[in-house]
Amino acid sequence: MIDDVRSTVSAALGVPIESVGADFELHGSELWDSLAHLRLVMALEEQFSVRFTDAELEDFTSVASIARVIGAKLRVS
Repeated sequence: MIDDVRSTVSAALGVPIESVGADFELHGSELWDSLAHLRLVMALEEQFSVRFTDAELEDFTSVASIARVIGAKLRVS
């Protein structure tokens, strides 16, 4: 799961996957803005066939946190 999230974050932000570890902080990146947020959310929803609530999106602070949200969502679905 974490590798799929890393890959999606890498593609959405246009950064090399090697620079996207589990601790990669989204809001600390100079690449992070509202457009990057939208691209990432759309890519993740397509990749994992899920839809996120506003509360879940607030938890998107790092690659690891995204993986946790998606993992919990897929277990519930």
